Amino acid sequence: WGGSEESLRNEWRWFRTSFVCPDDLEAMAKAILWITADSRYEAYINGKRVGRGPVRYFPTDISYDAHEVGHLLHRGEINTIAVQVMHFGVSNFQYLRERGGLLAQLDVLSGDTEMTLAQTGADWRTIVHAGQDPAISRMSCQLAFAERIDGRKLAEDWTSAAYSDADW
Repeated sequence: WGGSEESLRNEWRWFRTSFVCPDDLEAMAKAILWITADSRYEAYINGKRVGRGPVRYFPTDISYDAHEVGHLLHRGEINTIAVQVMHFGVSNFQYLRERGGLLAQLDVLSGDTEMTLAQTGADWRTIVHAGQDPAISRMSCQLAFAERIDGRKLAEDWTSAAYSDADW
């Protein structure tokens, strides 16, 4: 996470970034969110869930997903990409341990023009998911962790553009 060499066990994090979508972006422009994470992600654009993943892959051949999100962009306004990432931090029969991480890029194709509206970097904000219990056990070394979430510690609107992540 953010250049750290640590690989924490069963850590869930929230990531966010905001950007302004151009006013003059044509209505039929194609916008693709390219995304992958180690180990799992759930992605949102302006509060709407766009997908989860990635498909299983070998650490030497990272797989990424492409989500069409043009219909979710608000032209001339601030837009937000929010991603929940879960990192196993231990190997199991479905996953080989690596460092936790998130890679994402939002590209827009409009006519002959291609532009990147957002990509992971130092401007993304992140925080440990406060409601998730990292000390929960696994039922077996073959599986990932069980989930125990304290809903009282969740910010319901953290995926929306209106949410303030200034404390992150």
